[in-house]
Amino acid sequence: MYTTIKSSLNQINAENELVIKTKNAINCIIEKKNNDAIVVHKKRSVFEMKKLVFAACAAFLICGLSIGGFAYYKTPVAYLSLDINPSVELAINAFDQVVSATAYNADGETILEGQDVLNTSVENAVNELVKSASENGFISSDGSTIVSVTSETDDADLATTIEEDAQQGAENAIESSGDTAVVYKDNVALLRRDEARELGITPGKLNLIQKLQALDPAITVDQYMDAKVKEIMKKIIELRSSGSIDSSDSDLQDIESAVGQSEKNRDVDNNSNSDDNESQDETAATESKGSDKDNAIKDSKNAKPSSTPTINTDKSQKEDQDQQANDDNKAKSNNSNAESNNNGNDNSGNRKQ
Repeated sequence: MYTTIKSSLNQINAENELVIKTKNAINCIIEKKNNDAIVVHKKRSVFEMKKLVFAACAAFLICGLSIGGFAYYKTPVAYLSLDINPSVELAINAFDQVVSATAYNADGETILEGQDVLNTSVENAVNELVKSASENGFISSDGSTIVSVTSETDDADLATTIEEDAQQGAENAIESSGDTAVVYKDNVALLRRDEARELGITPGKLNLIQKLQALDPAITVDQYMDAKVKEIMKKIIELRSSGSIDSSDSDLQDIESAVGQSEKNRDVDNNSNSDDNESQDETAATESKGSDKDNAIKDSKNAKPSSTPTINTDKSQKEDQDQQANDDNKAKSNNSNAESNNNGNDNSGNRKQ
């Protein structure tokens, strides 16, 4: 372009000074355009670079938030022990959702098998596990089973919420299964959880065993780590009745109440079964009497009247014999009277002569 302009200028006949000024002016215009193009390119490059940086930052932020959010969601803030004899511990996050479930014995593994309780509420998780316990025979049919739910947290308000949700879930499961059982709830500090894990039992069961140890220091964890909740509680009541502990202890009063209710349920169930058995016996006896009566009626209808004619014939013969005897007696009497009359006539004739 510059060459073309220069060629054109060379063809113009003008003063040298004018040519130089014109040339300089044209060069300035060309340089300005080039500079403007460079500036636009630089601005565009900076803008595009900013866009790339912003996009990268946004992607990093999203990934960071996702990873951080997931980590926060999966972080437990409290725990719940579920003990019958099956023992299971549930980890609970800040959203009151169950993020993990751990079995602490073989029975716990049994009721956990096939149950998807993760990412559900505490109430729903406990409901499913208690149903599973019922289906696997861990809830006694006589109503004497005690289901223990123990919150593991230092937050009193959170402990109350967890315990109430767990209690509701357990009671709904018991009702829907047609069972009867007692739900006992308690709370322990998070610090107790580390001790329980080292012993291989749930904090809820360790809490009950330690209540036993407070009454009898000779008792060891090994003696009761495989025991049912009710067995541990009954031992606590037995030791308490010895008078070695203050009866005002509210925890022990709750345990005594739970055991008392379970025993009452069992007695009611036994009485109900006894009444059912008596009713069945009475029904069977009534049916037996009715059957005997029906059989007697059938026998009387089907009996042959073979003896009746014999009885009537004998009676008729006897009457005939009696009648014949009477007739003979009358004949004899008549003959006797006739002879008497003849004798009288003869005597009268003799006197006349």
